[in-house]
Amino acid sequence: MRVILVEDNHSLARGIENALRDMGHAVDVLEDGIDGDAFLAMHGADVAVIDINLPRLSGLAIVRRLGAGR
Repeated sequence: MRVILVEDNHSLARGIENALRDMGHAVDVLEDGIDGDAFLAMHGADVAVIDINLPRLSGLAIVRRLGAGR
């Protein structure tokens, strides 16, 4: 399964990424909302784990844009 993780806390992101990889998932990690939004628009993912309080674009804004089909 391909998972995108958008999280600006490096240690938290590393822990989540390692746990998901240990379970056999492919994980892409991004650190801010603009990058996460652009990645999802271009590549998509099976699952997205998105922090709410991200720099440049909130996680809620990303989810709203995904729900609106852009």
